Amino acid sequence: MHERLLDTLKRSGKLFADETTAPVLDPGRERTKTGQLWAYARDDRPWGGSDPPGVAYVYAPDRTAGRPIAHLAGF
Repeated sequence: MHERLLDTLKRSGKLFADETTAPVLDPGRERTKTGQLWAYARDDRPWGGSDPPGVAYVYAPDRTAGRPIAHLAGF
């Protein structure tokens, strides 16, 4: 379902993307580490669009450029 939602959003003419840090458990070290949570969203209603709004979240363990490039492949 997640992949289908993300694929549907990527067929949009425009897409909003944002990333934020998220604490992630790191059991081997008995503490947390910092991961990245990416949000990809669309909402064309203010511009007269007929597609429903939507958002998909994707976790990444780091902030390298390859992460969003992979997430957005096909956009």
